[in-house]
Amino acid sequence: MELLLKLLGNLEDGDISEEQCDYLYRKYIRMEKRKRMVDFRIEKLANNLLTYSVNIQKGDNILIEVLGEDGINLAKELIKKQKN
Repeated sequence: MELLLKLLGNLEDGDISEEQCDYLYRKYIRMEKRKRMVDFRIEKLANNLLTYSVNIQKGDNILIEVLGEDGINLAKELIKKQKN
């Protein structure tokens, strides 16, 4: 949201053109959509890890260690599933 406000401010100041603002806005929207998309396999893996592999129960705490960038989406999904 902060980026959008900066874009509007730059547009009003005349620092960027309408076309540039439109391009950056569309790029921002595509990036946001990608952030929200979760592969169903990651959801299933997170669910299986929490319910079958470690048999986590409500109120249990878990520690997630991520090594490298590849595991970030799985870690986020584990956190989301653990809260439910």
